[in-house]
Amino acid sequence: VFFAYTLTEAVTTAAGSKSGGVVLFKQFDDLRADFEGELTSDDLLEFVNGNELPWVMEFGADTQKAIFGGAAQEHVLLFADLKSDSFTALKECYTAEAKERLGKLMLITVDSTKSENANVLQYFNIEGDDVNLRIINLSEDMKKFVPAEPTITCDVIKSFIGSYINGELSAHLNSEEIPEDWDKEDVKVLVGKNFHSVAMEEGKTVFVEF
Repeated sequence: VFFAYTLTEAVTTAAGSKSGGVVLFKQFDDLRADFEGELTSDDLLEFVNGNELPWVMEFGADTQKAIFGGAAQEHVLLFADLKSDSFTALKECYTAEAKERLGKLMLITVDSTKSENANVLQYFNIEGDDVNLRIINLSEDMKKFVPAEPTITCDVIKSFIGSYINGELSAHLNSEEIPEDWDKEDVKVLVGKNFHSVAMEEGKTVFVEF
């Protein structure tokens, strides 16, 4: 980000600003962002961090540095064929969510049809080109969150992000299904889905071989 100031009234007027105003000019989205509120260092930093990148970033080799180096370490990822009608139907509401969460969450799209994104899909355990949604917190042990609804709609996007912001979601653990006979023998079988309820049960001492 390049910083500058002006004391020239004609420049201020031409920029559509006012004395003491702060404007971030950019070459994407709405082309400018005007700072509102009390001008403090913390608020100014949040303003710059929230507006220096596009509202929605498409994941790719040329954007990885900006994505992982950004101030927002909590990322929402929408996986889809970005040329499909199903993605087009979600694009507007996804962008609206991105604008609402500026500086707090980074909203990203991942084109599931591109071979260079195969490792990303594999990391999030996603197969095929159907629309999928994930949240990952890079600052908290790479915790991942998965919506309960199998079909992603605008309502699902809004409620999923809202629930995450409110701390109402539990981190997702990749797990095999619980075997039907997991507790029939003296030595029990634990997988991700029953590990916590069995191994961490209050009042029990549990010996686990990993």
